[in-house]
Amino acid sequence: MLTGFEKGIGFKSGLRDFKNHLNAYTILVGILPVFIICLTVGAVFVSLFKGVGLTDSEIASWKFAIYVGGGLISIIMALHYKQPIVGAWSIPGMVLIAQSMKFVSYQEAIGAFLIAGIMDLLLGITGSMRKVARFIPLPIMSAMIAGVLFAFTTRIITGFQTNIWVGVASVVGYYIFYKWVPKTPGILGTIIFGFATAIITGEVKYTPISFIPTLPALHAPEFSLPGFISIAIPLAVLVLGAENMQAIGVLRTIKMEPPVNAMTIISGIGGIVTSFFGGHNANIAGPTTALCAGPEAGKLEGRYVAAVFAGLTFIFYGVFARTMVQLISFFPKSFNHILIGLVMLPMVGRSFISAFQEGKLMFGVMAAMIVAMSNITLFKIAAPFWSLVFGCLVSLLLEWDDYKEYLKEK
Repeated sequence: MLTGFEKGIGFKSGLRDFKNHLNAYTILVGILPVFIICLTVGAVFVSLFKGVGLTDSEIASWKFAIYVGGGLISIIMALHYKQPIVGAWSIPGMVLIAQSMKFVSYQEAIGAFLIAGIMDLLLGITGSMRKVARFIPLPIMSAMIAGVLFAFTTRIITGFQTNIWVGVASVVGYYIFYKWVPKTPGILGTIIFGFATAIITGEVKYTPISFIPTLPALHAPEFSLPGFISIAIPLAVLVLGAENMQAIGVLRTIKMEPPVNAMTIISGIGGIVTSFFGGHNANIAGPTTALCAGPEAGKLEGRYVAAVFAGLTFIFYGVFARTMVQLISFFPKSFNHILIGLVMLPMVGRSFISAFQEGKLMFGVMAAMIVAMSNITLFKIAAPFWSLVFGCLVSLLLEWDDYKEYLKEK
């Protein structure tokens, strides 16, 4: 049975009331933390995809696609529904793809991105998203994410070994901002203290930066079975089962009724469009939706304004993606390792909590996490896919009573 977009309040209402909710809090929440996220996760992004052989131009086009796409989704959804719904892209999906691209070409990965977008769109149009997400229980999904991301947190130790002074300054900066600077991400302290120390210790090498807008490049997709299995399927499930469901849960906790079908459909459209520019998805994002939905963004009815500013920030970052890649190249290795680890740390923590807090599917959760951490590859298909397969299989065999609870209609 086909479904469609839920009827929203409308753009006219969102635009008309926009100025009534403008204040320092909504603007600050929408711009500062989001730009810091862009910069810090951007460092992870560049490091991962340079590691699998992508050029600066390919990375810039990819970033343009997902940031501009995510920004447009934020503005459209926030204004139309007057809810703090934010679009961005999947960070766990990024890591999953980087692992798989050791065995899949960039063109085959792009084909997988396109298929993942089509799958998400069809799941949204038919209203089948909940059934698919439920077949892979959230604890097992969370265990896979925790396992995939865990190795990145250990880079903090690598950073300390490379330059102990940068390491100490980065962690101290994080602590100071986390503990004593309210409404500001701790990672900002890492950037200020850690980068300043890297300059003092002579690790930063300056190169000219060109402040020119990025022009995205069209990419032709190629299709392969390894790409479909190791990228398209896990990415489609991650976008809907992790990102969308987290955003939906956040909005419901603040007593809003999120447009579930619309959020699913626009995530599918985002995945299709961005794939032609080399991007892996533009979708509803759980963490940034949570950021703009919190009390720091002002009164409940005006928090959608913060989501609009978040969208504008994403678009700015995407348009100047090439400049940001150059800026990130200033980060020395020791600082980069610590930055990546500290960015990933909260995500790993939330994933561990989500995997274990219910106390169910323990064998499946552990199987999924161990396989994801092992970085095993079978038939040129990377560990994240096998993590979900073995996690679900172990729970089906050993924990059927718990597993069947996730298959019931709710």
